Amino acid sequence: VKTTATGYVDLQAHYGDNGVTSASYLYQTVDSTEAQDAVILFGNDDGAKIWINGKEVFVNRDHFAASPGRHKVNVKLQKGSNTILIKIVNG
Repeated sequence: VKTTATGYVDLQAHYGDNGVTSASYLYQTVDSTEAQDAVILFGNDDGAKIWINGKEVFVNRDHFAASPGRHKVNVKLQKGSNTILIKIVNG
């Protein structure tokens, strides 16, 4: 998944007309050399949830236009491998 020049992940361009009422999941592992605090910048359109290492750290059900960086989600990374799961709902 790549962002646009303005920082968006354009799911509408990816799904076309099928994206009007959709749910997308993005999964990534991140290795951290030490236990540390981190920040996820997030600006979803419609609903979203974020889990770090299986723990829900963010929920948003507002219906606003997407705006990259609207939300700053403070998270704690453990030393070693960390899982990030993001759910984005449209419609």
